Amino acid sequence: MSPAVSVSVLLPVHDAERTVGAAIASVLTQTYTDCELLVIDDGSTDRSAAAVREHAGGDPRLRLLQQSNRGLIAALNRGLAEARGALIARMDADDVALPDRLERQVRFLESHPAVAAVGGAARYMDDRGPLPLELRHPCAPEAIRAALPRGSCLVHPTVLMRRAAVLAAGGYRPAFLHAEDYDLWLRLAERADLANLAETVLHLRLHPGQVSFAHVEQQVISTLGAQRAARARGAGQPDPAEGVARIDRRFLIDGGLSGEEIDAAVVAGFVFRGDLMLRCGFAAAAESAARALAGLRLSGAARRRARAERLWLLGKVEVRRGRPARAAARFVFACCARPAFLANVARAFVHPLGRGGGTGPAGGGIARAHPGS
Repeated sequence: MSPAVSVSVLLPVHDAERTVGAAIASVLTQTYTDCELLVIDDGSTDRSAAAVREHAGGDPRLRLLQQSNRGLIAALNRGLAEARGALIARMDADDVALPDRLERQVRFLESHPAVAAVGGAARYMDDRGPLPLELRHPCAPEAIRAALPRGSCLVHPTVLMRRAAVLAAGGYRPAFLHAEDYDLWLRLAERADLANLAETVLHLRLHPGQVSFAHVEQQVISTLGAQRAARARGAGQPDPAEGVARIDRRFLIDGGLSGEEIDAAVVAGFVFRGDLMLRCGFAAAAESAARALAGLRLSGAARRRARAERLWLLGKVEVRRGRPARAAARFVFACCARPAFLANVARAFVHPLGRGGGTGPAGGGIARAHPGS
């Protein structure tokens, strides 16, 4: 049997031959070397597996695990099962860890035995390099515990966590598709503390030409489902998600949410992602979010809200492109659809890339989710 290591880095891969080399290099060149890198190839149809072998450079710390395409959650649980480290670090195949990420996080967990998982700040990047936008969450365990019921407070690819704690909590649950990390944080927080480093530990890659909004609705639904399950556990009731194959709208309605509330949260999820793309300078991707909003099947009130939010987002796109007259027209129509936007018109011209243009997310913690999580 291979000797144990302190840290196992889980790196799921699916059709990422172009970016996986940089992700691998950022792990194998860490200042902390007592680690292994488990690359789980989840049924890639491109040259991902070959690229992994090429970039490994014969480093014995890298192990390539291959399986048929079963999805991210299955890949993560397989990595958990085969990991030899007492600590588990997460990475995605298109992200880049800063050189001292593991060293900082290992040192933190060594000095904070009550903490089960520690994340950190992340800076967005594209193929040209880092972007002037960071994703930050509260650092102190008490602040995280207070905010966690409303949304995720740890960026999944930045996290280092204790394997024993993750397994004791039940690992990643397949029912929470696209919000498997948030569901895990909620269960871990019932047993231990969570924390974040204030320092940036990772660059999160955005692909503006390949941004997909196909999973936003399911991510929102899974997030709301994780919140319902956590409330039930907190009240001493059985976890309603046990035995559920997939969190869906019926699960949420059975838990007391109305269809209108679910739709409002879905709209907020799309608005957040559109704003994120715009703040990173990707106007075309923001327009894609607006088109996706227009294609949603929503109830009456949520449909009106979606129309207003779509027009408001398009107005900010026009400001970003230096077309104030077109922006003004979009803002006028948005205000007609939702008069509450009137208070934010001046701000939209002065600070067009501000979070939500002054609007608050209807979905609470949905706005905290990283698009790739």
